[in-house]
Amino acid sequence: LIESLNFPREDARLRNVKRAHGKTCLWIFSQAEFKQWRDARNVAEHHGFLWIKGKPGSGKSTIMKAYDVRKKKANEVVIAYFFNARATDVLEKSSLGMYRSLVRQLLRALPHLEDAFLEQFHTKANKGDADPWTSTELQEFILQVAESLGHRSLTVFIDALDEGQEDDIRSMIQFLEELGQVSVDSQVSLRICLSSRHYPCIRIKKGIDLVVDSQPGHNNDIASYVNDHLKIDDSTQTEALKQKICAKASGVFLWIVLVIPILNKQADHGHIDAMNKCLDDIPPELDDLFARILERDTENRGEVLRSLQWALYAQRPLSPVELYLAIKAGSESPDELTSEIPHEEAIRRYLLSCSKGLTEVSSSEPPIIQFIHETVRSFLLKENGLTDLQSDLGQSSPGRSHQQLRQNCFRYLLLVDGLPQFDEVSLGKRKRNATSEGKQMDENVKDDISREFPFTEYAVKNVFLHAEAAQSHGLSQRAFLKHLAGEANAAFRKWILLYNIFQRYRIRRYTPRASLLYITSDHNLINLVK
Repeated sequence: LIESLNFPREDARLRNVKRAHGKTCLWIFSQAEFKQWRDARNVAEHHGFLWIKGKPGSGKSTIMKAYDVRKKKANEVVIAYFFNARATDVLEKSSLGMYRSLVRQLLRALPHLEDAFLEQFHTKANKGDADPWTSTELQEFILQVAESLGHRSLTVFIDALDEGQEDDIRSMIQFLEELGQVSVDSQVSLRICLSSRHYPCIRIKKGIDLVVDSQPGHNNDIASYVNDHLKIDDSTQTEALKQKICAKASGVFLWIVLVIPILNKQADHGHIDAMNKCLDDIPPELDDLFARILERDTENRGEVLRSLQWALYAQRPLSPVELYLAIKAGSESPDELTSEIPHEEAIRRYLLSCSKGLTEVSSSEPPIIQFIHETVRSFLLKENGLTDLQSDLGQSSPGRSHQQLRQNCFRYLLLVDGLPQFDEVSLGKRKRNATSEGKQMDENVKDDISREFPFTEYAVKNVFLHAEAAQSHGLSQRAFLKHLAGEANAAFRKWILLYNIFQRYRIRRYTPRASLLYITSDHNLINLVK
């Protein structure tokens, strides 16, 4: 029952927030607002709330994580949840996911709560599983924990509220205010630290606001980063350049992180004047900077476009090798797909180059490709940023992107070879297949294909989903479906075979005679069925 609180990648965002550079972020612990928040004598005034606010990319998440890596006091329990708008799983960006994660963390930190938890929720156990969790029941448990804290201190960090749905976040804030009131009434030590952008504007009745980008300590952190990473010799001229960089950043740490490598290219040639001119040409706003980064080079535009399309529109996050092969599947040269797959570090360098540094490999396990910051995804989606790479995409960018991804998936599947015969004994749906020998045979075939052709599982499971998405945006898939529907079409039969190989449940596998209409209907692909 307790394990049912867990969900995949529940702490992925927290683990992927980069650790603070050097001694940066330490200023917050001596900040008057922070001290007031920690002072028990002031709790009636702020009900335990500190709300850190700042511009996108100003380093709020890094500051939130900085407290977690410091030595905690005795009897202090620290739990945290970081919302993640880039996630495909709705739980990572919803209050329900937050409640599940916080309760699970409480049970780990305070094991004596387990008996009370199991007794309170014993009716949820259902034949070895648990009925779905609801926010209301988890809220009630958290309230009970707060009331019974006794001499212990509980600190809760909740990051990136702006990455959740606004109505959901407003309801969550209402509950947290109730939680704060309960802690005051019960005279227990509860502190809640929130962080978000300035928008959407959500207010709490009692709490302390701390605006990051206006703090001298934060600006000193930016200056420290520039001093450590800008590759130029010290002089009066270079000092003036550093000050100019910091001023133009306007408190946005991400801007600095992206701009320094651009300036270092000029520094390698030893031209301070060129660096000044380059800095003058760099726009101060993040969206404009992203556009400039994408426009800067004309080399490999196709690969850059496909890299960002996959990061935006993939049905699930891709591993580095999957993304590498997905990009190569869109290449005009067939040799790029049939050549040997490079080693891991070479793939990472290639993907960094393809995205112009706008994506990264996560530090979570297994590693996936993600945008370096939510502002990149927002720029590409809301500002139609892909048109900077291909101007004719226009407003049809989502549909044309899904069309491209569908083509890449299908092209990759055509390459997969060395498959077994379509044998119903090992891959069909009959009862006689449900033997340990048959299951092991299925696993061996799947493992062999995944090892030789790592992008196969994604391609076979999602090629029709991308076709469905393209059709829903008005891009006709009639020619593609007509091509597959022919009775003697070997490509469609190959898809069925591969689908069966990667389908865990035998009852859901298809016979060789399954029609395209039956399969699209079975997957509820309404637009393709029409």
